[in-house]
Amino acid sequence: MKKQKNSDLEMVITVIIITHNNETTIQDCLNSVFKNPTPGFQKKIVVIDNDSQDGTPKILNGLKHDRRISKIILNSFNDGFGKTINTFIEQAQKRKARPSDFFFILNPDTTLESTALSRLLETATNKKHLGLLSCTIVHPKTKKVLFKEGSIDFLRFRTTHTAPGAFQASYVTGCALLISKSLLQKIGAFDPNFFLYYEDADFSKRTLDAGMEIATESSALCYHEESHSATSETKDYFLTRNALYFFHKHYSFFALPYFWAVFSVRLIYHKYFSKKQVVLYAMQDFWKN
Repeated sequence: MKKQKNSDLEMVITVIIITHNNETTIQDCLNSVFKNPTPGFQKKIVVIDNDSQDGTPKILNGLKHDRRISKIILNSFNDGFGKTINTFIEQAQKRKARPSDFFFILNPDTTLESTALSRLLETATNKKHLGLLSCTIVHPKTKKVLFKEGSIDFLRFRTTHTAPGAFQASYVTGCALLISKSLLQKIGAFDPNFFLYYEDADFSKRTLDAGMEIATESSALCYHEESHSATSETKDYFLTRNALYFFHKHYSFFALPYFWAVFSVRLIYHKYFSKKQVVLYAMQDFWKN
């Protein structure tokens, strides 16, 4: 009888890091993942670069022989955050290798505290109906908590990094997010239409709508400074467009007249008063599509 390897008995966690112009942060990010033990789990690390124009590809090419990294993919195009993850997970599930029990999505401009992954996995494996679990996000210099539990305000079309209140539904951040295989089997992967920003709010809302739980593990710390890979105009464009897409997607049919009334008022404001062209373009693109 063939003896089973210990690795065959372990569960699998795949850490996915999507890079785009992160030459100054990716090595520190990877080092923090290397230093995170995952007892009872086989840890696979995958880095996918979305057409970086700085020194990121060179750094990743130099890491291709590092056995701690399972796979490095260098794309000559940028498919956006959600679609890139979806493509990888879909391809991974078709392979003959043992499928992952959890996927951990990590921003390339973050670093993990040394027990973050083990604390996340301990919580996730003990809670049967948990679909999404995030870290507590902390500023590396000030130690200020940047994100612990977010809220979605359907009246004012915005998400905030605060505890949920009236007319709000909670969400967890995609900055450092553990996703269970059972959730993916139940609701599918990310909505690729977001491209950048709001995909975590959408994923959280769909998780809750499916009757599964979301949570933040207070003791799992992830240090993060705001990313500089996106220009301010790019950020403003996608935050505006995707907020509109998100709220329109999740409003009930009977609430849509309110949505369009608020949209019209804001369109007039930005066209004639604020004159923020990038915001206006984002609103017009949402309207057209």
